[in-house]
This record gives sequence, structure tokens and C-alpha cells, in this order.
Amino acid sequence: MAHTKPSNAAERSAKSEIALTNSLEANMSELRNVFVDCSDIVFHSFSMKDGTECGVVSVKGLSDTQALERQVIAPLLVMEWEGNDKSARRLFSRLPASSCQEYEKIGELADRLCVGYPVVLVDGRPRRTLSI
Repeated sequence: MAHTKPSNAAERSAKSEIALTNSLEANMSELRNVFVDCSDIVFHSFSMKDGTECGVVSVKGLSDTQALERQVIAPLLVMEWEGNDKSARRLFSRLPASSCQEYEKIGELADRLCVGYPVVLVDGRPRRTLSI
């Protein structure tokens, strides 16, 4: 099993300052770059009912994948944005997940992943990333 951390500390430090963007693809790509040699990091993409693209990143053996599926992925697959509030915070508040936090930088997400917390990203929503 690969270690869940980047191989080069200096490289990780530089990547940790990269800000999340509006692009799900760019954010997922940056996380893949951070964990390039980590076979235990799992990337999963899917679309919400209204077509909004989402991504989930988790750690094999550390993240509770059944809870992730039940409390996050399954509900998001059938959800749509409500009203005029298009914030991910509003969307995530409708999930049965026990706690949600928002982050602004790739390094913050990498740190959460390293201790076993899955991360949910929503296309078009920077700084609205969920860690459960």
C-alpha cells in the first residue's frame, strides 16, 4: 500500500499554497499531482440530477466508503440546486453527513485526505469544498 503523502516535502509545501478554482477538473488535477504516486487515493466523478459535476476524493482503508456513499454521493446524485442560492454551503447543509468544513487551498484538502477524511468538490464553486 502506498503512503498517503507526497514524496517530496518541498514539492508538497509549494502545492499546499495553490488556491482552489472554479474548475472541478483543475482542482482534481492538482490533487492528482499532489498524490501522484499514492495508489490508495481514490478519485470519483459524478453528476448531480441537474448536471452539476462533482468529484469525491477518498483514501482506501481510511475513509468510510459506505458512509460516504450513503451520506454524500447517493443524496447528491438526486439533488438539484434550490432557489437562487447556488452556494455549495447551502447544498452541503442538506446532506446527512455529520460535519462539513470548507477549505480554500489544495494543501488543506491534501492534509484532510492524509488523515482519512474524504473530500467533495463541486464544479463552479471555489472555496466550497466539503471534508467529511
